[in-house]
Amino acid sequence: MTETAELRQSKITDCSMLSINQPYFFPNIGFFSLLCNSQIHVFLDSVKMRKKSWITRNSFGLKHQLVAIPIQQLSQNRNINEHLVCNRIAARDSFIKTFTGLNGTQPFLKEAIELVHYSFETKSEGLTIAELNQKSTIKLCELMDLNVKFKKQSDFTDLTGKKETLLINICKNLDFQCYLNLQGGELLYTKGSFLKQGIKLHFVDNRQMKKAIGQEFNISILSLFAKYGLNMLVDTLCEHSTYN
Repeated sequence: MTETAELRQSKITDCSMLSINQPYFFPNIGFFSLLCNSQIHVFLDSVKMRKKSWITRNSFGLKHQLVAIPIQQLSQNRNINEHLVCNRIAARDSFIKTFTGLNGTQPFLKEAIELVHYSFETKSEGLTIAELNQKSTIKLCELMDLNVKFKKQSDFTDLTGKKETLLINICKNLDFQCYLNLQGGELLYTKGSFLKQGIKLHFVDNRQMKKAIGQEFNISILSLFAKYGLNMLVDTLCEHSTYN
């Protein structure tokens, strides 16, 4: 077991942790803090798409320039995994050009661009935004040696419910008694309502990490990768990934 995996395992308290989230477009390091403390992560890929969300765009560079991926006929009436990226190769090349313009002087730019190329690859006729976001997240976790396993909501055939009910049903389906949510989830869910269903709800605590890296917490991890490389990302996650 690697040092990263050992540290993650040492943080486990009274039960293994499950996390569940929509697949985001190169999310910030706080999302990887969630994954760092999870044994299994479930991508919510078959819930309704949201417009102007972190599913299709993110902030790259300290000036917080938003960069979006073009989506074919984006609709909040269809699921995330039903949305194709427009002109995959053109979208990839346009994103790389914009990202390079914002991060072109960074020492690990080449490695970050390699991750982008990998993320846009597909054996299908078209690339969904769900597939793109899942591939990039899983690959980066592999590169950082985060020992988390991934599943997709669409792989389940017997899940029902919306919002909190869906999350609880996923926990029960996978036989997890501990569920880890992002820090923003504190505005949406209460520990008491989950506990009534036999599930301990925890939230990522990003206060130490935000203090350590400042405004860079809010930008995509891809920009941090280009600037600092993998070793710094792993060290930051190991030192500052906590939950309550």
